[in-house]
Amino acid sequence: MSLYLYHATDKNNLESIKQNGLLINPPKHSYEKEIGVEILEGKIFLALESYAAEAYAECADECPENVVVLKVDLEALNQNDFDFDYNNRCEYDKYINSCVYKSDIPGNLLQECDPAKEPFQDIYTFKGTNMYETIMRIYDKMCETGSWNLEETNIDLD
Repeated sequence: MSLYLYHATDKNNLESIKQNGLLINPPKHSYEKEIGVEILEGKIFLALESYAAEAYAECADECPENVVVLKVDLEALNQNDFDFDYNNRCEYDKYINSCVYKSDIPGNLLQECDPAKEPFQDIYTFKGTNMYETIMRIYDKMCETGSWNLEETNIDLD
Protein backbone atom coordinates (compact mmCIF):
# COMPACT_ATOMS: atom_id res chain seq x y z
CA MET A 1 0.00 0.00 0.00
CA SER A 2 1.34 3.41 -0.93
CA LEU A 3 1.51 6.17 1.63
CA TYR A 4 0.79 9.73 0.54
CA LEU A 5 1.30 13.20 1.93
CA TYR A 6 -1.04 16.06 1.04
CA HIS A 7 -0.82 19.75 0.28
CA ALA A 8 -3.83 21.95 -0.45
CA THR A 9 -3.73 25.26 -2.24
CA ASP A 10 -5.83 27.72 -4.20
CA LYS A 11 -6.77 26.26 -7.58
CA ASN A 12 -5.32 29.46 -9.12
CA ASN A 13 -1.86 28.19 -8.11
CA LEU A 14 -2.25 24.83 -9.82
CA GLU A 15 -0.66 25.63 -13.21
CA SER A 16 2.36 27.24 -11.56
CA ILE A 17 2.75 24.25 -9.23
CA LYS A 18 2.52 21.82 -12.15
CA GLN A 19 5.28 23.74 -13.93
CA ASN A 20 7.53 24.68 -11.00
CA GLY A 21 6.53 22.21 -8.29
CA LEU A 22 6.03 23.02 -4.63
CA LEU A 23 8.84 25.34 -3.63
CA ILE A 24 10.45 25.71 -0.21
CA ASN A 25 10.74 29.44 -0.93
CA PRO A 26 7.77 30.38 -3.14
CA PRO A 27 7.11 33.99 -4.18
CA LYS A 28 4.25 34.14 -1.65
CA HIS A 29 3.27 32.07 1.39
CA SER A 30 -0.37 31.53 2.37
CA TYR A 31 0.34 32.13 6.07
CA GLU A 32 2.94 34.92 5.84
CA LYS A 33 0.74 37.54 7.54
CA GLU A 34 -0.29 35.21 10.35
CA ILE A 35 2.99 33.40 11.08
CA GLY A 36 5.70 35.43 9.38
CA VAL A 37 7.82 34.64 6.34
CA GLU A 38 10.94 33.81 8.37
CA ILE A 39 9.20 30.84 10.00
CA LEU A 40 7.90 29.60 6.64
CA GLU A 41 11.11 29.89 4.63
CA GLY A 42 12.82 26.70 3.56
CA LYS A 43 9.77 24.53 4.24
CA ILE A 44 6.86 22.87 2.54
CA PHE A 45 4.07 21.92 4.92
CA LEU A 46 2.47 18.56 4.17
CA ALA A 47 -0.48 16.95 5.87
CA LEU A 48 -0.64 13.26 6.68
CA GLU A 49 -4.32 13.16 5.77
CA SER A 50 -6.19 14.75 2.85
CA TYR A 51 -8.91 16.43 4.93
CA ALA A 52 -6.27 18.00 7.20
CA ALA A 53 -4.58 19.55 4.15
CA GLU A 54 -7.89 20.94 2.98
CA ALA A 55 -8.63 22.39 6.43
CA TYR A 56 -5.20 24.07 6.59
CA ALA A 57 -5.80 25.74 3.22
CA GLU A 58 -9.17 27.03 4.36
CA CYS A 59 -7.50 28.67 7.39
CA ALA A 60 -4.90 30.54 5.32
CA ASP A 61 -4.55 34.33 5.50
CA GLU A 62 -6.54 34.64 2.30
CA CYS A 63 -8.90 31.68 2.29
CA PRO A 64 -9.07 30.35 -1.28
CA GLU A 65 -12.47 30.07 -2.93
CA ASN A 66 -11.47 26.93 -4.83
CA VAL A 67 -9.19 24.60 -2.88
CA VAL A 68 -7.38 21.81 -4.69
CA VAL A 69 -5.70 18.98 -2.76
CA LEU A 70 -2.49 17.53 -4.14
CA LYS A 71 -0.87 14.30 -3.06
CA VAL A 72 2.68 12.99 -3.33
CA ASP A 73 3.85 9.44 -2.78
CA LEU A 74 6.05 9.24 0.32
CA GLU A 75 8.47 6.93 -1.54
CA ALA A 76 9.15 9.66 -4.13
CA LEU A 77 10.56 12.01 -1.47
CA ASN A 78 13.99 12.12 0.15
CA GLN A 79 13.47 10.57 3.58
CA ASN A 80 16.26 12.71 5.07
CA ASP A 81 14.42 15.97 4.28
CA PHE A 82 11.56 15.59 6.77
CA ASP A 83 11.16 17.58 9.96
CA PHE A 84 8.61 18.13 12.69
CA ASP A 85 5.98 20.81 12.02
CA TYR A 86 6.44 23.09 15.02
CA ASN A 87 3.30 25.05 14.03
CA ASN A 88 1.22 21.94 14.71
CA ARG A 89 1.67 21.75 18.46
CA CYS A 90 0.42 18.61 20.11
CA GLU A 91 1.42 18.84 23.76
CA TYR A 92 -1.55 16.85 24.98
CA ASP A 93 -1.40 13.76 22.77
CA LYS A 94 0.27 12.40 19.71
CA TYR A 95 -2.27 13.79 17.27
CA ILE A 96 0.32 14.82 14.75
CA ASN A 97 -1.25 15.45 11.36
CA SER A 98 1.42 17.35 9.44
CA CYS A 99 5.13 17.52 8.77
CA VAL A 100 7.70 19.75 7.13
CA TYR A 101 9.59 18.84 3.98
CA LYS A 102 12.81 20.76 3.37
CA SER A 103 13.25 20.37 -0.40
CA ASP A 104 11.34 21.43 -3.46
CA ILE A 105 8.86 18.86 -4.75
CA PRO A 106 8.78 18.64 -8.56
CA GLY A 107 5.38 19.15 -10.17
CA ASN A 108 5.50 15.78 -11.93
CA LEU A 109 5.39 14.03 -8.52
CA LEU A 110 2.12 15.75 -7.53
CA GLN A 111 -1.36 14.47 -8.33
CA GLU A 112 -4.71 16.13 -7.76
CA CYS A 113 -6.97 14.09 -5.54
CA ASP A 114 -10.46 14.01 -4.12
CA PRO A 115 -10.19 14.00 -0.30
CA ALA A 116 -13.40 11.95 -0.06
CA LYS A 117 -11.68 9.11 -1.94
CA GLU A 118 -8.41 9.12 0.00
CA PRO A 119 -7.83 6.66 2.85
CA PHE A 120 -7.59 7.90 6.43
CA GLN A 121 -3.99 8.16 7.61
CA ASP A 122 -2.50 9.29 10.90
CA ILE A 123 1.02 9.38 12.27
CA TYR A 124 0.86 5.68 13.14
CA THR A 125 0.09 4.77 9.51
CA PHE A 126 3.64 5.89 8.74
CA LYS A 127 5.26 3.76 11.44
CA GLY A 128 8.42 2.12 10.11
CA THR A 129 9.32 5.02 7.80
CA ASN A 130 12.21 7.43 8.33
CA MET A 131 9.67 10.27 8.36
CA TYR A 132 7.85 8.68 11.31
CA GLU A 133 11.09 8.08 13.20
CA THR A 134 12.23 11.69 12.71
CA ILE A 135 8.92 13.19 13.81
CA MET A 136 8.52 10.93 16.84
CA ARG A 137 12.14 11.46 17.96
CA ILE A 138 11.50 15.21 18.04
CA TYR A 139 8.07 14.80 19.68
CA ASP A 140 9.55 12.56 22.39
CA LYS A 141 12.37 15.06 23.02
CA MET A 142 9.80 17.85 23.37
CA CYS A 143 7.89 15.78 25.94
CA GLU A 144 11.13 14.97 27.79
CA THR A 145 12.35 18.57 27.92
CA GLY A 146 8.99 20.33 28.20
CA SER A 147 10.08 22.62 25.37
CA TRP A 148 7.48 22.88 22.63
CA ASN A 149 9.68 24.77 20.21
CA LEU A 150 12.92 22.87 19.78
CA GLU A 151 13.32 24.59 16.43
CA GLU A 152 14.40 27.74 18.29
CA THR A 153 16.51 26.03 20.97
CA ASN A 154 19.88 24.34 20.99
CA ILE A 155 18.68 21.04 22.44
CA ASP A 156 20.52 18.04 21.02
CA LEU A 157 18.02 15.73 19.34
CA ASP A 158 20.29 12.69 19.29
